[in-house]
Amino acid sequence: MLRNAISANPLFKECSDADLGDFVDVFSQKKFAPGSTVIKQGDVGETFYVVESGALDIHINVGSGA
Repeated sequence: MLRNAISANPLFKECSDADLGDFVDVFSQKKFAPGSTVIKQGDVGETFYVVESGALDIHINVGSGA
């Protein structure tokens, strides 16, 4: 599942099969309870998430532009 998910992502399009395998090997499973915050705007993005099941709501805070 992970290999299929990341190989379809533009960030990984230039990766060889061996590279994809290396990436899959370092993924770890993390489960979130309903209503949990996975990542919030402004956090440093150091994690690549693949959603196996369920759904995520995305909320974007837009500044006033002033």
